[in-house]
Amino acid sequence: MTDIKVQFSSKKVITFLVLTFGITALFDISYILLRVSGDADIIFTTAAMWSPAIAVLLTKWIFKENIRTLNWKWPKKKYIFLSFAIPILYAFVTYLIIWSTGWGKFYNKSFVNEVATS
Repeated sequence: MTDIKVQFSSKKVITFLVLTFGITALFDISYILLRVSGDADIIFTTAAMWSPAIAVLLTKWIFKENIRTLNWKWPKKKYIFLSFAIPILYAFVTYLIIWSTGWGKFYNKSFVNEVATS
């Protein structure tokens, strides 16, 4: 595999940030002005979340750089496992504390009874 070196450039960083804010603003302003709700809400939210990725690709295109310099590859299996396990562990510890101290309950009995009878 070839070793690709990328040089830092403040112009590239500024371009990326301007594109990211611009693309995100485009979706956010459209969302507000169109008073989006329901299923369309998901489309605008997803588009805004993809704005940084779109901005990276546009920045690479503007500066005529190869996309291979992004160095996308799968990490080691250990890191993939940890990326799933750590959030589950955090949630487990949090719920364990909440339930064992009595600050929270598994479910609201009156709500469940009401739903069951309706």
